[in-house]
Amino acid sequence: LIVERYVADNAKSICDDTEFIGIAEMSIDVHLLNCLIGSSMGWHGARSSFIWIIGIIKVMGLFESHVPLDSITIMVQKEVADRMQCGPGTKDYGALSLAVQFYARPKVVLNVPASCFMPRPNVDSAVIRLERFKTPPVDVKNEHLMFKIIRASFNQRRKTMLNSVGNSGIGITKEDLTNALETMGLPLTIRGEALTLEQFAELSNLLV
Repeated sequence: LIVERYVADNAKSICDDTEFIGIAEMSIDVHLLNCLIGSSMGWHGARSSFIWIIGIIKVMGLFESHVPLDSITIMVQKEVADRMQCGPGTKDYGALSLAVQFYARPKVVLNVPASCFMPRPNVDSAVIRLERFKTPPVDVKNEHLMFKIIRASFNQRRKTMLNSVGNSGIGITKEDLTNALETMGLPLTIRGEALTLEQFAELSNLLV
């Protein structure tokens, strides 16, 4: 395939010091992979070029299941890669950005133009490497609660957090949220897209 030749020609920029295992499309067993990598086989990375949405779900599943990988390298739609690595205050910033950046340091290592594919799609792609943190970059008491707050914040991203989170049904009252935001010195009109990962962690810790 054209795309395989293109990536192969640029492979040095992707994987100088990384060993790869291939993950078959729609067939990964996270627990089995955990057992394999937990053995003495010495595998340190995972690579995939499967369907974008399925790929993201699988990547997050690997992270959330604490599979001991040093890095994961995947090819996704360029727009998705941009979302993975962007910061607060940008239009692409969202729950995906925060989830990825909680577990790993994202870096686009190769842009793959649409012309590499046959038939040619309407979008470009990118190979992105996610270097897993040995420890999370933020101190959070309840990871599950933090991500519930993050998801609620971006489900209705044009609303203030007081409304999007307060009306989300995740068990956080507007009164508690108001007190937490005021403790952090944040305006009650703030939206989720303005908060950093560190601020989401602090907010979550105040609401535990």
